[in-house]
Amino acid sequence: MKKNNDTKDSPKINNNSKITKENNINSDNNKKKRTTNNKKKNNNNKNTNTNKKVNNKKKTTKKTIKKEIPIEKVDLIPVDRIIRRRNVFILIRNKVRKITKNPTVKAITKRIASLVAIAVISTTSIALAVTTKYKPVYIVRENDEIIGYVSNKDEFENRINNEVLRNDNICAVSTTLNTEPTYELKFLEDVNENEDEIISRLKSEATTLYKVYAIVINGEEKSYVKTWEEAESIVNQMNSEFDSLENVTVTAIDKYTEDIMSIGTVELADATTSIDSELRSIEAEQKRIAAATVNGVYLSVKPVANCNITSRYGVYESSVRNHAHGGLDLAAPTGTTIRAAAPGKIKLAEYYGGYGNLIIIDHGNGVETYYGHCSKLYVSVGKWVEAGDSIAAVGSTGNSTGSHCHFEVRVNGSTVNPQKYMYN
Repeated sequence: MKKNNDTKDSPKINNNSKITKENNINSDNNKKKRTTNNKKKNNNNKNTNTNKKVNNKKKTTKKTIKKEIPIEKVDLIPVDRIIRRRNVFILIRNKVRKITKNPTVKAITKRIASLVAIAVISTTSIALAVTTKYKPVYIVRENDEIIGYVSNKDEFENRINNEVLRNDNICAVSTTLNTEPTYELKFLEDVNENEDEIISRLKSEATTLYKVYAIVINGEEKSYVKTWEEAESIVNQMNSEFDSLENVTVTAIDKYTEDIMSIGTVELADATTSIDSELRSIEAEQKRIAAATVNGVYLSVKPVANCNITSRYGVYESSVRNHAHGGLDLAAPTGTTIRAAAPGKIKLAEYYGGYGNLIIIDHGNGVETYYGHCSKLYVSVGKWVEAGDSIAAVGSTGNSTGSHCHFEVRVNGSTVNPQKYMYN
């Protein structure tokens, strides 16, 4: 009985153990599910937290962007394109590595490197040899003619500007080179530089334009000064002192010249003295002309030059005439030229009593001049003559005691003393 009981009870135990095992397995599975669910929850929480942080960051960045600069649309490169480019780069890099690891390529590379090194060393050696034996210089030419050599073009051109083209003369306007020099860089052996000689040559050939101020009297340049202020001062002073002069103008003009030495500028005092002297000469001449003018007619020319006055105006000589002498007797050899004393028209040209061969010129304003005792008459009635024209020859025709010209001046038919106007 006991045995049977034992056999009957053992399967029950086994069933219970199976149940417990199953329960244990189920509990383990439940635990695993719970842990996985917890992990998922944690991951979800983490994702939500990170999303919140990212969203917060975006919000903050958006806010800061709004404050600083306006948001602009940005064209983003697609991810697949970036991946493709990266893959292409990696592919190229791998191929290059394979090629460089190739022994043949390595050998060629080393050979090229050695050749480059040899070329560099050779070039350097040649350059050193050239620079030690040959010197870099500029050949300076003028109209294709070599005029010298310089080592530094820029420094030489500075010398041209400072020593040739620069002119400290206050009257200098500009200086230009006759011909612009040209330069050619060469490596030459045993070349002597001659900058000073070139500068001297360029100086001698350069042209300088000067501006001076001319003091002009009646259109004729009389003196030159350096500044407009000096010229204006002289003009104002002369016009004030000589305002009584007739038909005289004193002005100043600009004068440009390349030959200032031939003109010659003077200091203010010297120019003032020179112009003053010119105007005083004009003043004296005007006085002389006024003295030689009768009724507006200027008797500018002496009828007979180099003569002797043998009888004056108003003299009584009973042996020759019975009245006062009405003119001057101008003694000269027969045939000496007689000239018109002033412009006018020939009124008479013939033999006329005691005057012998006589010329009468009508000068206008009631003024007439007589030329008597002529040996020859060169003009005829009605002809217009100018002062100084040849009208007759000295003789001794008519009532005469010797070779002479009787010169007479009449105003409105009455004689006047010729020596008031000439031969005084």
